[in-house]
Amino acid sequence: MSFTRKSTVAVATIAVGFILDSNGFAKNAASQSPQAQHAIAAILLFGTGGLIILALLEALTFKLNKQTHQIVLEEITRLRNGGKKADVEPKVAQTVTDLTGVPYDKVWPDDK
Repeated sequence: MSFTRKSTVAVATIAVGFILDSNGFAKNAASQSPQAQHAIAAILLFGTGGLIILALLEALTFKLNKQTHQIVLEEITRLRNGGKKADVEPKVAQTVTDLTGVPYDKVWPDDK
């Protein structure tokens, strides 16, 4: 996660630098050319706005919500209280599999 975050920040920094450089941005200048100003505005509007939209679209695909979280918590409690994995309800097993990407039978250690 940390590597991905740092890598994307580095790529974004390079991209912004390239865009500003190609639009006549002058470092330490008292004022910037209209083209550089438009580039800055476009980066802020489309770059930031576009990434926010992408993040919202990604968040809509999350399968974890209050209901599925509660199902997992109840299943963990059931197993801790001596419940058997073989007695799981199909909906619970499917929810755990959907959230983890791992078959229910392999998520927790085997019953003892």
